[in-house]
Amino acid sequence: MNPLRHAVACIAVLAALTPAAAEPVAELVGRLDAARLKGGVPAFAVVLVERGRPAVVRYGGVADLADKPPVSDRTRFRIGSITKTFTAVAILLADRAGSLDIEAPLTEATGSGLIANPWAPDDPVTVARLLEHSAGLQDWVRDEWDLNDPLSLADALNYRPASRIVRWRPGLFDSYSNNGPGIAARVLELETGDSYETFVDEHIFTPLGMESATITPDAATFAALAAGYDTDGHSVIPYWHVIFRPSAAISAEPADMAPLIRMFLNRGTVNGGRLLTEDEVRRRETPDTTLAARNGLYSGYGLGLRSWQHQGHLLFGHGGDADGYLSHFGYSRDSGRGYFVVINIFRHPPLREMRAVLDDWVTAPLPEVQIAAGEIDPDVARALTGHYRQFTTRFPGSSPASPIEVEWVDGVLRTRTDNTIRELVPVTGMLFRRPWETRPTAVFASGPDGRVYMIGNFGNFARQDESEAGQTSHGPALPGS
Repeated sequence: MNPLRHAVACIAVLAALTPAAAEPVAELVGRLDAARLKGGVPAFAVVLVERGRPAVVRYGGVADLADKPPVSDRTRFRIGSITKTFTAVAILLADRAGSLDIEAPLTEATGSGLIANPWAPDDPVTVARLLEHSAGLQDWVRDEWDLNDPLSLADALNYRPASRIVRWRPGLFDSYSNNGPGIAARVLELETGDSYETFVDEHIFTPLGMESATITPDAATFAALAAGYDTDGHSVIPYWHVIFRPSAAISAEPADMAPLIRMFLNRGTVNGGRLLTEDEVRRRETPDTTLAARNGLYSGYGLGLRSWQHQGHLLFGHGGDADGYLSHFGYSRDSGRGYFVVINIFRHPPLREMRAVLDDWVTAPLPEVQIAAGEIDPDVARALTGHYRQFTTRFPGSSPASPIEVEWVDGVLRTRTDNTIRELVPVTGMLFRRPWETRPTAVFASGPDGRVYMIGNFGNFARQDESEAGQTSHGPALPGS
């Protein structure tokens, strides 16, 4: 890009802000660029969105270490798994139009051959469960990760059918899987008659004004795409075609992410029109299809959005890992602020540092959160103790995480893993949080098999009985169940 045009664009963006707002933005961007330099990141871009203000788009570094062209407002980046957010929007739009039903058994649209579900028909896989990662599916097998062919969704689903075997009862646990959005998007194709790419372009990219966004890369994308670098900082990773494009394929100019964030901040409206209803936005932010959600735990993964806490405040968004790129977007419905940030190197530490800076900015207008601990009956606490082992694993053949011992010591319920001990603070009922959190992030619940499960942002764990753990059983169910 012409350097003069670049400078004029930045000045125009900052001029749209009040003088009082411009300086904090400059300071914020300076901290992000310092993180870029410290982390050896070739280029970064950030989009700052505030309700009622023009978006601020800033960037730094070079798009290519070989020729060293400065990154500009025309540079495109891959956004990786943030694509799942768009896929979920598409599914909700089709559901509202009556083209598909996200709660209907998958087999109504695809027949019985697409996935193998030993729990059907009592516990079917649904599109909602696919989007919330609660369908009981693990992630792709190695061959699917390594494939670099731009397959249609129909061909991709036929490539390694063993990936689409349901491993545990659908509708119980959130376990992240790239299979879900691909299968859900195939239902979209079958029920609407449009390709996934056509539907997203017509119903999402165009209303949002995302002129640069592409799912299947074209010549313009390749010409404007920043080079993506491996963890070593100098090896370029060539463009890699993900096997299911609805999971991680979108490329775009960073500025084109602003309308998506603004749509969530405005509870479904953007560019003078309504894309989602307020109820649909709320549904996206709220898990509904898991055992944890049915027991009152509403943190975690909704329909293409994940929630987390920062300084006690609730944020929503999604991250994106692509070969050579890392990205993240987040927003607070309370502060009316949101952001998108992307780097062109596969190094997580600098992105985590940038995210911390941006989460600080998002929550800065909000008051400090204080919350008192709840109470738990000692007998109930003792009934929760025991030896818990991880029940779900993301990848086929992967080893489970270390077991967790739940203990009641000196009036405190806590978890112990190896040498790490953390308190479980009671909130209400069977909901708990950690001391540094203000909202529940863990729940104890009895499953349909009678076992006690401990579910949280640390994973899904089942309590072992006497025969499994070689210790005293605390019973098959929770008090009062």
